[in-house]
Amino acid sequence: MEKEISDLLKTEYIEKATKQWDGHENVTLIDDVENFVYDFVCEGKRRILRLTHSTHRSEDDIEAELDWINFLYDNDVKVSKPVPSKNMRFTEVTPVDDSYFVACVFERAPGNFVDTSNPHEWNTNLFRDWGKTIGKMHALTKKYYPKHLRKKRHEWYEDDVIINSSKYVPPHESQILKDLELTLGRIRTLPKTPDSYALVHNDLNPTNFFVDNGDITFFDFDDSCYNWFICDIATSIPLYSPIFLNADWKDATKEFFYHFLTGYNEENKIDVFWFEYLPTFLRLLNICSVIFSYKIDEKNRTLYNGFFEKVLNIYKNGHNLYRFNFHAMYESLGT
Repeated sequence: MEKEISDLLKTEYIEKATKQWDGHENVTLIDDVENFVYDFVCEGKRRILRLTHSTHRSEDDIEAELDWINFLYDNDVKVSKPVPSKNMRFTEVTPVDDSYFVACVFERAPGNFVDTSNPHEWNTNLFRDWGKTIGKMHALTKKYYPKHLRKKRHEWYEDDVIINSSKYVPPHESQILKDLELTLGRIRTLPKTPDSYALVHNDLNPTNFFVDNGDITFFDFDDSCYNWFICDIATSIPLYSPIFLNADWKDATKEFFYHFLTGYNEENKIDVFWFEYLPTFLRLLNICSVIFSYKIDEKNRTLYNGFFEKVLNIYKNGHNLYRFNFHAMYESLGT
């Protein structure tokens, strides 16, 4: 989080927000990279409080995010549901000088992060349910028409790390900007149809879901935007996990995608054409992660346990998945 934003947040704003949801106990900071996220207790139940500065997302942006989450929840997708305040509002605003903070609260997803080293958790049943849930989200979103909102969610190319990339990348790494533009040039030419492009989560990797007795619940829709479904599939891949970097990465990839895509196809169909571009989207995600890593300060780099070094290494040296034949894998499912 930028220092000038951190300096604006006062303890009283956090206390005010928790009281707006009748919370008074055990407020604990979870994350403060792009939003201030807290765990707290409300009426005996653990909740998640998120405070967002208006320079990151406006209240209209957040209302659009929460509206989509509620739509998914109402259609039986397992997501962390927004909780209304005492005023029966999903957002509460605290003015600060010529800006403001937006507070919203979510139910805490049941369970915990998946342990990728534990075969009782990281297994083919998980992969299939993971893909099935994403497929259901995509199928439902084709029917989502948020005309009642003041503002819809942004388009993928309006993301901060794309439009402000030259602000964050240091001069000695100018090649990053050239590679970003080359990758964007290929993606911008892709067709947008109702069966390929809609509102997506845009960050469905294992850091954004909990697992409880095999059941997945997604959360953190802050990056949701209008994008291609294939990009949402790309964001699901734990690109920086050793699973896809070890010597047996091909076998691990085949097992993961076979079951993931089998689950996905139970709920939604996507043309095999798109899998030719999956490595391109993986490359774009890596470049954006490098830019984001330059954006955040040294404190947050430390908190993310060497994340910057991992993404920069893959940017410079490539990744096994860039040369995997996803097209053939999808065709083998007989879709």
